[in-house]
Amino acid sequence: MHPIPPKKMLIINILDILKRYSDEEHRLLQKDILEILENEYSMKADRKAVKRNLMNLIEFGYNPVVFIVYIFYCLNELAQYS
Repeated sequence: MHPIPPKKMLIINILDILKRYSDEEHRLLQKDILEILENEYSMKADRKAVKRNLMNLIEFGYNPVVFIVYIFYCLNELAQYS
């Protein structure tokens, strides 16, 4: 069996991070997710990849309340850079 390429694991790792570190009262910013990805998973990603994967998780039906709150945060964060 071939090992799974790291980029294919990004969505799984993000889901794991959200399940372990966030809930409705404890939100993570994109920079928090990026730091955890790098420190605990030895994975580098950009903020656009994080957002894209979060949107995919929402589309697939994963805990929309937590993710919608998080996406609202992300969109506010992105607006600051525009």
